[in-house]
Amino acid sequence: MQKLCNRENYALWRSILSRTYNRLFKSRYNRSRTLFSFAVSVCFSIRSFSLMALKNKGVLLYGLLCFMLFNLSTAQAQSPENGEAAEGQTEIRPLQIGETIPEELWNMPLQVVNHPTGKETISLNDYRHKELIILDFWATWCGSCLSSIRTLYHLSDNNPDVGMLPVAKQTADEIDKAQSIKYWFKDIKQVSVVNADFLSRIFNSVSVPHLVWISDGQVRAITNGLALTQDNIDDAVSGRWFKIPLKALDPYNTISRQNKKGGRE
Repeated sequence: MQKLCNRENYALWRSILSRTYNRLFKSRYNRSRTLFSFAVSVCFSIRSFSLMALKNKGVLLYGLLCFMLFNLSTAQAQSPENGEAAEGQTEIRPLQIGETIPEELWNMPLQVVNHPTGKETISLNDYRHKELIILDFWATWCGSCLSSIRTLYHLSDNNPDVGMLPVAKQTADEIDKAQSIKYWFKDIKQVSVVNADFLSRIFNSVSVPHLVWISDGQVRAITNGLALTQDNIDDAVSGRWFKIPLKALDPYNTISRQNKKGGRE
């Protein structure tokens, strides 16, 4: 009779383990329902677990394994790497040339340093009345970026109708401590957006320098730092966008299509 009881207990835990394996590794959907059902099974059987464990070491091992698999399933369900979007996270699709800037982006507060009036936050909406807006994405470790920002600083004096704004993903403290800043900008104080991770992703700044040209509420061009010249600014303000040399980097291939349309590769 005792052997029969042990066999039944053994079969019970083996059945639980089999169900756990199937639900964890053979089902990609209804994960929450799977976890709930398994949790009920564990709770229902836990009363008999201690008695069975004392009588059969094999049952104890099965119980421990089930417990580990349950914790694994919980962690897997919460991980964004399981092929499903994690709760509260949304994928950001970068804006492409020709697309309109969303209203929420215009009004999003942006942290800045070295603002001439002492402001700590601004928004793109502050530049909305300009004929042209140029966002210059940069980093303290990028030499060509620093050169581009100095160019932008001097061009801004001759182009009052053009809003030119450097944008960095780094923090204000990181920028302040950078030796490159102390060398390149010891004679000027250039305003810059900081902590701009979201802005960098929405404008697809995967390499720097990365200049985004905005006009009439739309992204009109994406270029590197060499495109920041007075001639190109004049062409942009006059609507001659086909003359602007675009940056050859775009996962959606929009820039390549624009280059072909303009007769350039």
